[in-house]
Amino acid sequence: MRVLMVDIYSVGTELNFKGNRYHLIATDAMTAFGICEPVAEQNVPTFASALMKIWLRFGFSHTIVVDKDSKFCGVFAKTVKLLNINIHILSGGNHDPMLIEQICRFLNASLTIYCGERGTIKVSESGILMALYAWSSVPVAGTDISRSLVIVGREFHFPIDFSAEHHLMLTSDPKKVVTFAWEQAQLLEASRAVARTLIEHHRAYHRELINSQRDLPCIYSKGDVIFSRQSVKSNKGHGVVAKVKSLTLGHGPSLSPSVGALMK
Repeated sequence: MRVLMVDIYSVGTELNFKGNRYHLIATDAMTAFGICEPVAEQNVPTFASALMKIWLRFGFSHTIVVDKDSKFCGVFAKTVKLLNINIHILSGGNHDPMLIEQICRFLNASLTIYCGERGTIKVSESGILMALYAWSSVPVAGTDISRSLVIVGREFHFPIDFSAEHHLMLTSDPKKVVTFAWEQAQLLEASRAVARTLIEHHRAYHRELINSQRDLPCIYSKGDVIFSRQSVKSNKGHGVVAKVKSLTLGHGPSLSPSVGALMK
């Protein structure tokens, strides 16, 4: 939840049974885990309150990502300034990075069925929550690990499982308590390991994507003479001053392609 994408979603102009018209949809940029928080009006206090409810349940985010073309972008910019949170605004001509666009299309298809079955759009809030539950129960893109497992540490079963058998008896048996605590500790450790792996894979994918988009890469051949600048730190004890460190002549790939090109 370090990077959170947010947008406003509404189903028509009619208030639902809860008295709300808008829904703040948020998603984790790494896993696409979906979260919904109803808001009555589009203003700074309601947005700030909705964000705080999300953060206090799932943890504070480092950066908020919003859509430039969104009608609430200006109001939300004031909201994150009030909360002292970093904000990143996407390009107006490219909506692909905004994962909520995919969630909104999924919500449209789900609510078409849900509201059509009930015969009214006033049930939209419960339909959105049910749809997001299903959305968060599926695996993270490119993996077989569910979104809910990474974010909340357990699987969201969907369709919702139920049993007509006798309910579980809650006891205070010390052995069962210790066993449950140990299993939860193992699950938490596994969840953290999964999260670290996902972060590494996403960072590697991002590096490969950026490198593939670089134009005219500098290609060197054996025997090329180039200059390279050695990165050093000042060390008073050894009399080294970084800012007056001279260039060193070397062979191989250079940190300054333009200098290498001139020497060829």
